[in-house]
Amino acid sequence: MEVTVGVVGLKGTMTALEPSLTVVACGEILSLEEKFQGGTGVNITPLPPSIIAPRALAAARRRVAAVADALGIEGFARNDAFLHVDSGHVMIIEANTVHLGPSTLTPNP
Repeated sequence: MEVTVGVVGLKGTMTALEPSLTVVACGEILSLEEKFQGGTGVNITPLPPSIIAPRALAAARRRVAAVADALGIEGFARNDAFLHVDSGHVMIIEANTVHLGPSTLTPNP
């Protein structure tokens, strides 16, 4: 299945967030235009255990975080990936980084 997984953290220590599955109302695959048009699908987050076993989900999150670390991502990124629900293997389609600047960061005390 195709999922979106956010990652957050410092370079080399990224953490993957819960994957989100986009479901199209008519049950078809999103076109390229629909993918980038807001409000097109319904997102399911977190993925229910009836779709993916907790063991496979944990493996997928570890793998997405490892890819983000290998890419040198820091801060926050949104990654689109194909996820194998039985094994937790992922194939990253694209990694979209978001620049976090002074207006988006909360200072650490």
